[in-house]
Amino acid sequence: MEPQQPRFLFLRDLLCYFFHSLLPRWAVEEGPSRGALPMRRYKRSTRVADLVRMEVADIIQNRLKDPRVGFVTVTDVKLSDDLKNGTVYMSVLDKAAHEETLKVINASAGFIRTELGHRLRLRFIPKLIFRIDECVERGARIDALLRGIQGDDDEGTA
Repeated sequence: MEPQQPRFLFLRDLLCYFFHSLLPRWAVEEGPSRGALPMRRYKRSTRVADLVRMEVADIIQNRLKDPRVGFVTVTDVKLSDDLKNGTVYMSVLDKAAHEETLKVINASAGFIRTELGHRLRLRFIPKLIFRIDECVERGARIDALLRGIQGDDDEGTA
């Protein structure tokens, strides 16, 4: 028995079948839809947020020349779906200088936004608000608690 050949009722079906055969399997949407367009794995705001995170980290590290800014790590960027507002989460190595570093970077948000405008090709450059990321400290606290529990278990079994 011969393999069944697809029937093309419309030109659109013929084109979808043709392009479907050209795309790699991971890029084709599976399921009941008939389209053979590539799947988007992430929302656009997530992809742009990753790009903004890398660029803001580079701007703070290389272009911001304020001596009050210590060692800063940009941990995450959250952008709104319309890409007009964003929150940049960062951690500072010197815990005593959290507030001053945050003030300095928030004061230079306009400069950072201008630099982003030169580096990114977006219609709108997001307005950025900088925040200290407490997740790193919270993770360290949880890790210390777990190590304390593990140390208690080791003493109880020995």
